[in-house]
Amino acid sequence: MTTEIEIAKQKRKAARATYSKTVNKLQEILAAESPDVDDLEIHLDQLTEKFKDLKTSDEIFL
Repeated sequence: MTTEIEIAKQKRKAARATYSKTVNKLQEILAAESPDVDDLEIHLDQLTEKFKDLKTSDEIFL
């Protein structure tokens, strides 16, 4: 049987993984010789949303 805490941990793990992938993608875009501003804006918006999800997950454990 999966407890609520275990479910919350799994959700946080997934949120952390997607956050890390988005950060890595942003770093790739910024490292490019001429970064695509639209692509940068899209990934920055995604990063903001992923951060909110991660913060919500963290609040469960506090």
